[in-house]
Amino acid sequence: MERHKSYTAVSPEYDLQASTTISTNTEPNTEIETPDIHDRYKKLSHVLNEAYEQAVIGKGCERHDDGEYIENQHTLRTGRTHTGFLTGQASKKIEEQVRLPLDRQKNELLGAINYCAFQIILINEKLGLDK
Repeated sequence: MERHKSYTAVSPEYDLQASTTISTNTEPNTEIETPDIHDRYKKLSHVLNEAYEQAVIGKGCERHDDGEYIENQHTLRTGRTHTGFLTGQASKKIEEQVRLPLDRQKNELLGAINYCAFQIILINEKLGLDK
């Protein structure tokens, strides 16, 4: 079965319609509509939202929030002055999680996602893309 995919969008951030059509050559004029791209990535969105929640109301907030905007908090200030700090913290969490029970593994990995996101915030600042 030969398939042809056509994508009409890549990101909701750019306010575009997102859908995919698969055409097959087994029957003339047959098209199968696949689920919306955002529906197909729903589980990823859920995990990224869990990481966000951990940062704003969970362990991250409890340990690191000092009432400042995220870009002014201690963790990012340290990341600006100590190259590799944020990715090192992410790496440490990834390595340590293997020895923990599943629920704690998940929490450590969510923390690693947040440290990677913090590094992306710093990269965006350097690129002039900070919003």
